[in-house]
Amino acid sequence: MLALTFLFILGTGCKDKGGKGDLMATVDGRKIYREEVDKYYRTQTAGSAQQPSGEQATNLRLSILRQLIDNEILMRRAEKLGLLATDDEVDRRITELKAPYTNEEFDTRLKEKQITLDDFKREIRRSLTVEKVLNKEITSKISISDQDISDYFKAHTAEFNFVEQQYHLARILVSPIPNPQAPNNKAQNDTEARKKIQTILNRLDSGDDFATLAANFSEDTETAGNGGDLQVAGGWIRIPIQGTFYVGLGVCSHDKDVSETAVFSNVDLVTPAPASGQTTLYSALSVVPIAGPDVSVVYIAPEHFEAPNWTPDGKSFIFNREGRIIKLPIAGGGKPETIDTGFATRVNNDHGISPDGTQLVISDQSQEKHDSLVYMLPLAGGTPRRITKNSPSYWHGWSPDGKTLAFVGQRDGEFDIYSIPVTGGDETRLTTAKGLDDGPEYSPDGNYIFYQHSDPQNEDEIVLFSVPSLGGTPQRILGDLGTPVSFSPDGKQRSSSRFC
Repeated sequence: MLALTFLFILGTGCKDKGGKGDLMATVDGRKIYREEVDKYYRTQTAGSAQQPSGEQATNLRLSILRQLIDNEILMRRAEKLGLLATDDEVDRRITELKAPYTNEEFDTRLKEKQITLDDFKREIRRSLTVEKVLNKEITSKISISDQDISDYFKAHTAEFNFVEQQYHLARILVSPIPNPQAPNNKAQNDTEARKKIQTILNRLDSGDDFATLAANFSEDTETAGNGGDLQVAGGWIRIPIQGTFYVGLGVCSHDKDVSETAVFSNVDLVTPAPASGQTTLYSALSVVPIAGPDVSVVYIAPEHFEAPNWTPDGKSFIFNREGRIIKLPIAGGGKPETIDTGFATRVNNDHGISPDGTQLVISDQSQEKHDSLVYMLPLAGGTPRRITKNSPSYWHGWSPDGKTLAFVGQRDGEFDIYSIPVTGGDETRLTTAKGLDDGPEYSPDGNYIFYQHSDPQNEDEIVLFSVPSLGGTPQRILGDLGTPVSFSPDGKQRSSSRFC
């Protein structure tokens, strides 16, 4: 029987007669003191530009205490199972973690985190032991077969098959404002515009083709030539609509001093039959000022592209398209240019640029078993150099000093966070929790790696965690997250998206 006594009260604890300070909890006779909680708190907040205060600080200390209790329970279990990490295992892990640094650099990192080498060894021993217990008691007992997946799909087929309602929008523009650039006998005043609109309306009522009338009468230079079809102009969102609702069309002059008159005709809302041809997919690359709210479309094309990254000089974007890396100059309506990635012709959306702006890291699936592997090459292009030995591996983070990469690795069916030197070599596993760990990103000081975690027992909740970049115990930071966290260039702000 494992005995747990929890004595934590906000602001106070039980005074220990042995002189070690406030007693926070007791796990099977092992006491956890406020001093230990405060030490982990200082380690986690060291180097942060903004220190937690008030409720944030209290919640962080509670989280640390909870983690210490959980770890102690697992350590007691490890003792009974004979799974405590050995000195050799601890030394090997520390050697792996020290590989990217000189002895002086490593000692500096420890000082920045306000821990000694002995503290670090204890944390590594605890982390390795917890990993061994979880693998033996949980991971090794879970097995999901292809048949399990197939059975689930068959039982939920209806959830994957649905017909989306689609709308086809086109317009014929008539304006009373003089414009010498407008096509098709431009109306010069309100009277001419009204007369022209009525003529178009009469012909539509008589059954004339809308696209033909748009080509012959619309004053919109962008849509008249293609039958009035409205092209995708930027970002959009799909909203599921259920029950009874109203639908309307609106028009705006975008100028508070100008009045416009619009006539909407032959408007039908229908649920079309499933398309027999291929749907055209559009992608749009947009930018939005931090202050918001205006969105500017930089590039749009009838194809699938994704994962844009700014180049460090702010003059271009890098994104992936059809297995290749594309560079798009921003100024002067630049044209997309393909970066030479050699044999890597199945690059996915996990790619990025080194802190010094000279190197490109990619995740590519063109080799061996077509599982993703991490490679590096010059930003200008060249032959990729393999970094990860094992697959699948998906890059996502680059340490600020440029020496280490963080990536997601799928090993034995589990997605966890790993780190590896940019020179290659052995990978270091940093997380072990059951579920999906994704999107690792280094903190601006390089001391922590932030990542998102999805628990298989609650897949709807995505939680933000952090783990020391040299290895240690992960800490929960924020719940209800949508996308991986990103940091501003000055390191003072972080951003993520929530799915509502």
